[in-house]
Amino acid sequence: MIGQMRTIRTRLFHPNWVMYAARISMCLFLGSVTWISLIPTEKNTSALPIDKGLHAAAFIVFVGILCLAWRRLNPWWILIMATIYGLCIELAQGLMGIGRTASLWDVLANQIGIFIGFGVFVMLYSRLWPQNA
Repeated sequence: MIGQMRTIRTRLFHPNWVMYAARISMCLFLGSVTWISLIPTEKNTSALPIDKGLHAAAFIVFVGILCLAWRRLNPWWILIMATIYGLCIELAQGLMGIGRTASLWDVLANQIGIFIGFGVFVMLYSRLWPQNA
């Protein structure tokens, strides 16, 4: 019974299958988040507390997908790439004149999401892909 469960888990979470699915998901996710972040808006919702939670949640998901897509990449590069993406979105919002504003609070919420997402991934990684398997 334990052997069968290990085989099912190995097939279901095979690293290559998960990596390719994560890369496709990451492209779709980035496209969606970029579009949502840069569409013109008439009212500024940036001051609402739920907005910061949405920023953090989006970056938790983004970093999780990024870690799955490039598991062998140095963790510092994952953190750097996610940070640069967050900064670029905020700069674009401030510079494009589309009714959105850049906010340091949004950047902080993005960073909190990045670190939470990375921490969760590190904790789950050892359970899904043990080094001895």
